[in-house]
Amino acid sequence: MLKKLFTTTTCCCLLAISAGLMLAPHTAQAFAPPRKKLIEAGWERTTASDMLQYWKIMEQTPYDGIVFAVNGMDDQGKQVELKNVVFNPKPIKLSWFKDDIKRLRSFHSTKLTDNFPIITVRGNPPDWFDDKGWAVIVNNWKIAATVAKEANLKGICFDPEMYSGAKLWTYGAQQGTRKHSYAEYCAKARQRGREMMRAVSSVYPDMVFFTFSMNELNRAYADGGIEGSRYGLYPACINGWLDGASPLMTIVDGGESAYTYSTPEQFLSMANWIRNTGLQFVAPENRNRYRSQVQVCFGLYLDAYSYYKLDSTNPRDRRYALQPLNGSRLNRLKSNVDAAMNASDEYVWTWGEHYHWWPTKNKSAGDKTWEEVLPGTTKVLLDATHPKQRQLLRRTLRLPQISATQAPKIDGNLNDALYSQYPWTEPFVTLLSNNDTVDNKPAAATKAFAAWDANNLYIAFRCDQPDIQHQHVAGVGHDSDIWGGESLEVAILKPGQRAGLAGTAFYHFILNPANVHWDGIHAQGKDDMKYDPAWRSGTQKNQSGWTAEIQIPWKGIGISAPHKGMKVQANFAHNRKDSGSELSSWSQFIGGFQEPQNLGTWVLR
Repeated sequence: MLKKLFTTTTCCCLLAISAGLMLAPHTAQAFAPPRKKLIEAGWERTTASDMLQYWKIMEQTPYDGIVFAVNGMDDQGKQVELKNVVFNPKPIKLSWFKDDIKRLRSFHSTKLTDNFPIITVRGNPPDWFDDKGWAVIVNNWKIAATVAKEANLKGICFDPEMYSGAKLWTYGAQQGTRKHSYAEYCAKARQRGREMMRAVSSVYPDMVFFTFSMNELNRAYADGGIEGSRYGLYPACINGWLDGASPLMTIVDGGESAYTYSTPEQFLSMANWIRNTGLQFVAPENRNRYRSQVQVCFGLYLDAYSYYKLDSTNPRDRRYALQPLNGSRLNRLKSNVDAAMNASDEYVWTWGEHYHWWPTKNKSAGDKTWEEVLPGTTKVLLDATHPKQRQLLRRTLRLPQISATQAPKIDGNLNDALYSQYPWTEPFVTLLSNNDTVDNKPAAATKAFAAWDANNLYIAFRCDQPDIQHQHVAGVGHDSDIWGGESLEVAILKPGQRAGLAGTAFYHFILNPANVHWDGIHAQGKDDMKYDPAWRSGTQKNQSGWTAEIQIPWKGIGISAPHKGMKVQANFAHNRKDSGSELSSWSQFIGGFQEPQNLGTWVLR
């Protein structure tokens, strides 16, 4: 019997392998798993305005997206927070949020691609049997989805935790328990979930509906007694979501229960529970849809690694403080984030309370950054999300010294003799965080050239552009937002700064095809716009792309006596904007162009 079973199984496996080999050339990419992404949430209480103001700092963090608050003004001029009003049985209007929608539509980041406005359960939502009240809430959800769609956001983040006395999910706290049984309330909760998700799907059918928790909130009631659970009605509403969700929608179970996990086995066990064991809370008719549309995700509580103390007498400290691994809490964070990434389908998120990643008006978030209180946090999180960081291409370029007669005419033409006499750089490479190729090769090639004499630094670029007819150029004058369109950038570490450190000061030059300049001194996520050196440039467009030449006086970058053998930390970068969009650089950046720790090295010869 065993031999027969083995033979049959072997034949089936061989047929499957053969079929896979025949299909591989056409289907390999379709079956490639999504790249793992890290999402930030917490007490920064980030707003749309913050995202526009601090995006450069945000791009230097390990994150691929942010959970933030959308705000607006009602008809009486009173501030409205979208997260607080969706479950309020008072109607909201899309027009209230038009300013934040406009701000978010102007937010462009190739790194921060998965951003979510948060919605919470607060106050006193109506009883599940209140048809009038729920008609308002369903329409409020539709407006929230419209905000996300019009603002070019990835979807919506839903926090099911009940705040400010809300009792939405608790059967025993409902108004009509004497009239309606638990089963009847579950049926009504499923109906409301279905109505809500149909409304959302009608305006944003392919959104990511990101939740902090789903059925694992009731994991303790797997063997019965769910009627008495604080979240006893939540599984019924989730079934309603599955009833009403568009087939294009992705629903993410955020796995907030993982806050206190400390072993890889716990993450794998929860992943299996969400995917398999937890199906007992899913209606049989929805299980196929659940398997195909619900993703496993995990939340990591950053305070557990740095704020809460193991030796505290406070029960909350003892509950959340995680034991060090091999004597290090950073090692514990690394072990946990690696385990979470390994067991998740696409997303992992962090929640932080007592420190911050970027400036915040919330004083409760403290005056220190997460990196300051636990040095190495940034690298640990980044390594887990983008393990290719260990293969980061740091480059060195030898700059020839030229005579006065060899100095190029700064007109953008690249017809001067020195461009054929001395070598150009290697082709630019894609950013590490956006790189899905083995060879780091961008779709459009870019090369740079650099030389020097006693007075000036000379730089040239040759940029291919596949769709030059649709080249997008932004900005209308000096120091305008030209980086919002096709542009070239040069970063040069300020003399006296230590190389290889994030946040160190560097001179930053940006040039667009219209020969418009932007310049500043960048440090700690901020730009000193008083810096205005006398640099010159010229640009030319051709059928296959464009070229540029730049002349920067040494004195403009704080160097009075350049000499042979001198080393300068610097980099070149290209922001391609036509019908496509692509970031590339000579020495490889990880997630953006403001990374002084990842500059290459120029050696004067």
